[in-house]
Amino acid sequence: MRIEELHIYGYGKFSNQRITLDSKDIQVFYGPNEAGKSTIMSFIESILFGFPTKQQQERRFEPKLGQSYGGAVYLYTKTNGKVKVERTPGKAKGNVTIYLENGEEKDEHFLNELLQGLDKSMFRAIYSFDIHGLQHVHKLNGDQIGKYLFFSSIFGSDALFKMKGDLEKRQEELFKPTGKNPELNQSLLKLKKTYEQLTAAKQMVNEYEKLLQEKEEVHIQITNSEKELKVLQREENRVQKLKLVHPIQLEINEIQLEIKHQPDLSYFPVDGLSRLDKLESLLHPLKAQIHSLAQKMKRLQTELDGIEYISFSKEEVQSIKHFLSNEAVYRKEVIETEKIKNQIESLLNHIRSEKSELYPYLDHAEILDLPTDIAMKEAIRDSANMYRDCMQKKNELDSQFEHVKTDLEDIEWKVRDLESKLISKEERKKLEAKVNNLGIGDSQLNAKQLKEEHTQLGEQIQFMKQQGKEKKKQVELIMVLLSVLLIGASIWAGIQTDWLLLSAFVATFVLGIVGMKKSNSQDLYLEQMIKKEKQVSDQLLNLQKIGQTKEYNEVHDIKNTLWKDDQLNQMLQISTLELKQKERAYNHIISQFESWEQKHHNLLEKTERLLAGLKLEPSLTPASLYDSFDRVISLKNKLTELEGLNNNLHQLDSRLKMFEENVWSLAEGYSLGSENFGETIANLKEALELMEQAEGRKRYLDEECSETAEQLRVLQDEQNYIQNQIQNMMNKAKAESIEQFRLHGKEAAKRIELEVKLKWLTNKINQTLQGEKVYSTDGSFEEKLNYLQNKIQNLQEELKEKQERKTYIEVQLDEIEKSGLYSTLRHQYEQEKQIVKEQAEKWGVLSITKDLLLKTIDYHRQVRLPNLVKEASLFLKELTGGEYQQIYLPETEENIIAERMDGIRFYGQELSQATSEQLYVALRLALACTLDHDQIMPLVIDDSFVNFDKTRTNHMVKLLEKLSVDRQIIFFTCHEHLIQLFNKKKVLSMELIPVEPSVNIQ
Repeated sequence: MRIEELHIYGYGKFSNQRITLDSKDIQVFYGPNEAGKSTIMSFIESILFGFPTKQQQERRFEPKLGQSYGGAVYLYTKTNGKVKVERTPGKAKGNVTIYLENGEEKDEHFLNELLQGLDKSMFRAIYSFDIHGLQHVHKLNGDQIGKYLFFSSIFGSDALFKMKGDLEKRQEELFKPTGKNPELNQSLLKLKKTYEQLTAAKQMVNEYEKLLQEKEEVHIQITNSEKELKVLQREENRVQKLKLVHPIQLEINEIQLEIKHQPDLSYFPVDGLSRLDKLESLLHPLKAQIHSLAQKMKRLQTELDGIEYISFSKEEVQSIKHFLSNEAVYRKEVIETEKIKNQIESLLNHIRSEKSELYPYLDHAEILDLPTDIAMKEAIRDSANMYRDCMQKKNELDSQFEHVKTDLEDIEWKVRDLESKLISKEERKKLEAKVNNLGIGDSQLNAKQLKEEHTQLGEQIQFMKQQGKEKKKQVELIMVLLSVLLIGASIWAGIQTDWLLLSAFVATFVLGIVGMKKSNSQDLYLEQMIKKEKQVSDQLLNLQKIGQTKEYNEVHDIKNTLWKDDQLNQMLQISTLELKQKERAYNHIISQFESWEQKHHNLLEKTERLLAGLKLEPSLTPASLYDSFDRVISLKNKLTELEGLNNNLHQLDSRLKMFEENVWSLAEGYSLGSENFGETIANLKEALELMEQAEGRKRYLDEECSETAEQLRVLQDEQNYIQNQIQNMMNKAKAESIEQFRLHGKEAAKRIELEVKLKWLTNKINQTLQGEKVYSTDGSFEEKLNYLQNKIQNLQEELKEKQERKTYIEVQLDEIEKSGLYSTLRHQYEQEKQIVKEQAEKWGVLSITKDLLLKTIDYHRQVRLPNLVKEASLFLKELTGGEYQQIYLPETEENIIAERMDGIRFYGQELSQATSEQLYVALRLALACTLDHDQIMPLVIDDSFVNFDKTRTNHMVKLLEKLSVDRQIIFFTCHEHLIQLFNKKKVLSMELIPVEPSVNIQ
């Protein structure tokens, strides 16, 4: 079975992620701590074996942002092909659904078969291991390592190792054959002492047992006397009751006699008188209501006959409603008409004003025909822009002309001034010849420059000396500290045998020495600066000697004169060039003025043509042409607007006249017309409202009449029903009048009263006797009561004597029990015996469990371990590079023996720590390989060999690559040096798996 893809709906930090795995090779997940490796491992286990329950300590990885919890794992199996296992929240471990390639859906039972009955703990023990198993090897002492490796070969984890140790420890805590401190040993000693005390106290029991026998006999006598006393007391109570009910029985006899003399009126209706009173009380209000409704009916009919109003036809009502609904529109259009008239008047005033200024002699039609299209507008805009650019250009040229003219005059004056200051050629030649004859060079004359150089060198030398002193102090301090640190670190690294760290400290010391050498190179530079300063000082002394002669001063003056003349010549050349440039700029401005005048003339001609096309005055300037064109367009728009307003006014007048004619026509037909149109509308509205009110009142009265008639009918039916009820009761009572009915009713009521009283007295007797039979009613109760009371008194005195004897015996027994402590010791003995029994049962359970565990271990030793050891030997040979060849199992010991290549054998506790770890890994891998059945399960490894050195790690990776041919291996690591040993295509970086939803990651 191989895992091909993970689809995480929501688990821990991941949401809606798909991760495709390399199902035919090793798949490596690489990432730092907290990158999500443990989350993915837990996700695989949770989908296959169920989510951890909330009662378990294991983390559930529920998403914090409300995403759906769970996901799916896509598997490939030999028997079922591709299988999708999906698990979502539900019952304790979640709801799981399995989807097959053919579309079938399976349940959790199918998943258990697919996983070969594995649960999460078994999967972790056999097919998943991490660094904690190796770390556990480090924690064990020498005697425990062999046993730990042996049990790991059976179940994969240290569960059996811990279980066997716990069982042995708990057995020894309960019982040891020769021990004294275990719980069961202590309890047995305590029970023995209690038994000896109980035997000594048992000798005092003879007298105690006699008293017990007498106590039992007295107790039986008391019980019999109490039973007899209860019988006599019940008989006394019965006679007392008979005595109490005797007068009541006499009264019952009298009532029965009186009932016999009463006439038989059983046919009289039940509650006839009360029913008659009730019906009569209902009948009187009904008659009053019937009379009131009849009067109301008469009033309604009178009001209905007196209603009068104008009755419009349906079409006329619709017309009036149409008039009223459009009245607001009518008034709005009247206001709109006045508004349009005012707009027309205002517009005419504006048109007259504009027309008088622009076209006083043209009519409206001629103005509307003027060319104001886009072409004309563009032409006028171009002319105006050209005129503006032209005038702007003229202003620029004027400004440039003034500026160039001023600059030209200034440079001409400057050239004339420089020419006047120059030395003539003949005089310059004489001065140069005189300098050559004296023979003093330029280098000897540059004393000022040498003085400045001498001063700078002195300052630099002083600064470098001060800086060297400070730096020397710092270097000395640093070297002292570095030496102390290096000595301490070297000692520590030597103790820890960390040669790499020691090499780093030595390199640091060497760098410090190199730094000191660099400081020495700076001292050499300072010496060079001092030598140069001395050379410059010597040159200054020579110049001072030369400067004391007359020839030196004369040559110095001539040199200054010639130098100044050279400077004037250079300035004259520069000024001459500037003069030529200014003259060219002046001529260029003059040519631009001529070009501008030609453009300005062409623009004026174009403006005259445009003014003629618009029939405007030719005296308008190009600057005002665009504004005049806008005024012409505005005038044409106003004329167009005036024409539209006149059309709107005509339409409004037509609609208003038609509306008014329709209203007056309808109103005059009912004499509702008026000279004022508003009053006519109001009259029609009032007449319509009166008609609606009258019709509404008429409908209301009709409904009231119908309702009143219905109420009157119902009340009359109720009256007839009540009268029929009264007549039926009179017929049943065989009475011809109401008075005779009431007389029969009184007689029937008296008979009923006697029967009720008889029933009450009978019930009272029954309640008093409580079902007992009356044997005698002759009244002779006193003799029986006296006999029973005397017998009861005698029996009570006997019972008192027996109870006093019983109390005496109980006191004697209590004293014996207190003095002998027999009962206490016996109770204590029984309790301690029960404790010993319970502890023995616990020890027996532990013994049986240990025996079963040993049998299980022996079964695995005989059946499974031979094949596992054979497979583990091959793995150990691969991991150790052939150094260890074979693994053996001792016959009678729980241990592992490894044989080295030279034939020497070592027990597990005799192996080195690293070899023990390799042996543990070999056993775990062999266990996984030998337990596979139909499905080969994936192997999940989490940084299990990070403590291996480079050679062992290479052997481990090669072994995993061999195993990955037949089995999928998923390896998680956070160590970068490990991923270098795998093919880059096999490594999936956790950083490429975003927390937010994204595309598939492969």
